[in-house]
Amino acid sequence: MLILSCASNPFLQHQAERFYYQGQSLLSQGRTDEAYEKFDQSFKLSEKAGHRIGMAHNLNEKAIIYTAKSQYDNARKSLNDAMEIYKDLEMNPEVSKALNNLALTYLREKRFQEAIKQYDVLLEWDRTTGNRLGAAIVLNQMGWVYASFLKNPYKAYNMYSDARNIFTELGKLEHIKVVEKNIDMLLKQVSQPKPRE
Repeated sequence: MLILSCASNPFLQHQAERFYYQGQSLLSQGRTDEAYEKFDQSFKLSEKAGHRIGMAHNLNEKAIIYTAKSQYDNARKSLNDAMEIYKDLEMNPEVSKALNNLALTYLREKRFQEAIKQYDVLLEWDRTTGNRLGAAIVLNQMGWVYASFLKNPYKAYNMYSDARNIFTELGKLEHIKVVEKNIDMLLKQVSQPKPRE
């Protein structure tokens, strides 16, 4: 994380960075409440120092905790606030991550149509910013949602196929294996006879 870059107040930003890494450590140990406190402290110091990157990173971390606690509205607000900063600073990969995390909040909430809509936004973002690998990963994820939850095998197959084509063009062998496994599973489901009424 680039908390110390462009320091307008190096001392405050150093403190913010320390709290941020403490929060990450606590989060990795499953101590989410303590981690949240550290991220909140880091956010406030970053805000006081006028360091927007630090603010955005902490908002993203807080959103992950909100999502884990099923506080989806809070998570989405934090992610949208973080994304606004990332976009303003032209941090395209971070925007992609925030958009993906937004889609995950809808998946966790079992609002699958909303998740697909969010993935559409992410897909458009990745295509516009030239992130072809990211676009392929999103297509594979959308295929999984269509196959597993929306029960639309045709849409799923199209998503998987588009993902496989991009992975093939990029020479991403591990990704190709994953999407081909997904296609195989989908074709087995479609070819199974329907149970009698």
